[in-house]
Amino acid sequence: MGLFKQVANIFRSKKIELEEALKDPERDIRLAIIDSRKQAVDFQARISELSRQNKLLERQLDEKQAKVVKHQEMAAKAVETGNEADALTLLEAQGRYEAEAKSLQDQIAKNQADLESARKQLMAIQSKIKDAEINESRLKMRLESAKIRESLAKARSEMYSDDNPLVALNDLSTAVDKAEASADAVEEEVGLEPGNVVQSLEEKYASPAATSNAQEKLAALKASMGK
Repeated sequence: MGLFKQVANIFRSKKIELEEALKDPERDIRLAIIDSRKQAVDFQARISELSRQNKLLERQLDEKQAKVVKHQEMAAKAVETGNEADALTLLEAQGRYEAEAKSLQDQIAKNQADLESARKQLMAIQSKIKDAEINESRLKMRLESAKIRESLAKARSEMYSDDNPLVALNDLSTAVDKAEASADAVEEEVGLEPGNVVQSLEEKYASPAATSNAQEKLAALKASMGK
């Protein structure tokens, strides 16, 4: 790949990244509705203008057809009076008016077909705009839900990252478990169970007088029983 091609690809990639960063679905939906409304208004204005022009053409057609009929009548009168030259001139004019009327009819028919098609397109545009306006709140809710889900997914991912505080808590818990296990092992090695340390100290520091006192009580009990 040539150097210029590589440079062009780099600029293209940066442009795509910038476009992605500037995207805002919620804003774009609102702007799309606004732009569609403007388009519909402009389209309606064009339809109205074509309809107005067609009305003018229809009036011109009526005038041309009226002249066709009038020249036909005048030519007939010229023939009745024996003035064939005038009749020929009138019939030639009538032919021109007939041709103009035919051209007007064709143009009116074409305009009418365009108007019907344009009106259907306008109705489709207006229907889409209406649907978009109705669904705008629903689309916003879906978009907000998507953002929350994305944020939650990121939070879950961060919970297991090395710099998350929960990791330190887990490490501390593991360290305590290890320390307790080590203490249990040492106690088992020296034969000390829970409570044995206290018991051994009682035995170490017990008073010898406690034993002799019990013997004296036994002797007194025997004497009272005559034994």
